[in-house]
Amino acid sequence: IGVVSGKGGVGKSATVVNMAFALARDGAAVGILDADIYGPSIPRMTGLSGKPRMVDGKSCVPHEKEGVDVMSVGFLVGEDVPMMRRGERLSKALMQLLHETEWANLDYLLIDMPSTIGDVALTAIESIPMNGVAIVTTPQEIALQDVRRTIRMHQTANIPVLGIIENFSVYICPHCGTHDYVFGDGGARQLAEKYGVSLIGSLPLDIRIRKLLDSGQPPILEMPEDHVGRAYQETARNLAAMLSRVPAY
Repeated sequence: IGVVSGKGGVGKSATVVNMAFALARDGAAVGILDADIYGPSIPRMTGLSGKPRMVDGKSCVPHEKEGVDVMSVGFLVGEDVPMMRRGERLSKALMQLLHETEWANLDYLLIDMPSTIGDVALTAIESIPMNGVAIVTTPQEIALQDVRRTIRMHQTANIPVLGIIENFSVYICPHCGTHDYVFGDGGARQLAEKYGVSLIGSLPLDIRIRKLLDSGQPPILEMPEDHVGRAYQETARNLAAMLSRVPAY
């Protein structure tokens, strides 16, 4: 499953991490491939670091957390090292990450795709047999404009669009319980209806999500029974349900 966005800053990587661990909590074998090579953030959000163990001097064993396999270029170069490479070399690096990793027998591999459409993203779209993509967006119109283009691009490439995940959908005041739609209300649902795709889930805006991921603690693991954890779990189950309707490769 490719997890994509039309632009950066919408919480795509945070969504990938929490979806992966939510699926694992339901008993699935799950992996995360950090294909956002220009700015890999999965190592920080999962609290994992260090170079992976090599096998036969070529393949490598992914890091593991709570039963989830995790591979990122950030493990190989460090989080503060810029990827100053031309598109062709970055594309090759992505394919090596995918094919030279000793993945377990996974039920789901979630791919954190680059936020911008360039050589790496195009390589992934053309070369990785994705069963579908989930599009992460925020409710405001400026983000939804990019989602429209993203939907059409993947439909043109004959990659099923599983649906839209709306992030930062609502802020619930921890003191009074008031619901505040900071980025707008209902935009993703209207867009999903217009293009005939599903609204997979709506995820809240909550400062605890940011704090936990900054410290390498996925919120779904730290507060599974909170409204935040329940939203991630429900969205992950909806994602699995949407994928089950797509013929496998």
